Amino acid sequence: MLVLRLSDALGLEADFLLSLEENAELTRLQTHHDRIEFGLDHARKKLEEEKQRQTSIQQGREFSPSAGADDELAKRQAHLDRVELGLKNAKKKLEDEKQRQSSVRAQLSRVTPHKKLRFYFLHIKKCAGTTLIGLAGKQAHVTFHHPHANGNPIIEDTDLSENTKLSNTAKFYPFWNLDKPEQRDFLRKNTHNFIANEGHLGKNFETLDEMIYFTILRNPIKRTISHFHHTKHLNSFEETLNSFVLTRASKTKWANNFMIFQIMGVTVREYDKEATDAAISRLDMFDHVLLQEYLADDLDYFKNYGWDLSELKNRNVRSGVSNRDVPSDEALKLLTHLNQSDAKLYDYFLNKRARISEV
Repeated sequence: MLVLRLSDALGLEADFLLSLEENAELTRLQTHHDRIEFGLDHARKKLEEEKQRQTSIQQGREFSPSAGADDELAKRQAHLDRVELGLKNAKKKLEDEKQRQSSVRAQLSRVTPHKKLRFYFLHIKKCAGTTLIGLAGKQAHVTFHHPHANGNPIIEDTDLSENTKLSNTAKFYPFWNLDKPEQRDFLRKNTHNFIANEGHLGKNFETLDEMIYFTILRNPIKRTISHFHHTKHLNSFEETLNSFVLTRASKTKWANNFMIFQIMGVTVREYDKEATDAAISRLDMFDHVLLQEYLADDLDYFKNYGWDLSELKNRNVRSGVSNRDVPSDEALKLLTHLNQSDAKLYDYFLNKRARISEV
């Protein structure tokens, strides 16, 4: 089997190296096939010689062949059968390898033109970001920062035991707080070409020409409810959605215009026109603002970046959420009131999507 991975095959000598490995593997399998085929011809010849020898003995002595003669024929026939099976298997392996190499070539042809692309993904929580990052991780030409957690660059606590799981000690690297020159240098490192940002854009945010910026928005009420169930699952508390909304939502950061927070880095209450307009202006600089409700359709454009969308699956579905744990009219009214800026933001890009679709 080829040991050259597609991700390795995107270097300057990719085609040359891949050809070397392909030729070596095919040569090995073809040689193995030819040896078995030669052995098969030899086995057939030996079987026929034995049959002729025994026929000659029978004709000369005019008596039936002995038991020993029958055993010899059976032995040679069994050997021939084994060689024929070996040849069949060798042919299959050779054809399988040819098909596999054809598939590798097709993938390499698809992704090579896009190997210089760089991606910046603003991961707004509970907006299918984990699904998107899982899909990105399956792309041969996408590389994450190392180390990372769900695509986010992280800082490791090197003083802790090696037996301690990274997920328990990982902290996001807040590159969004760097000044502009440092942030540019970090984003342009050749060790990665995909950065997820699950924090916020920061006050020094700017777009770089070589990067593709994108994010996913979601209906703010659905996003907040999903965030509640996610938090409830992580912390194993028994509070109902309605109880939370009516008693604690107004004091909880992620229940108050959280999409605006991740775009601007500031928490706003109810409707703040200045912050909302600023957030819209920032996202208008992005190459793609996707909507979770239309994610499969909106991601279709990423085929132009060499992405294979065949394995697009929701990787963060919360099971076991009670159908009865839905907001009451009173709770829904309060959530709507608390997330007015997020609603304005979402409606702007929902309408923008509709206008583009009509063109």
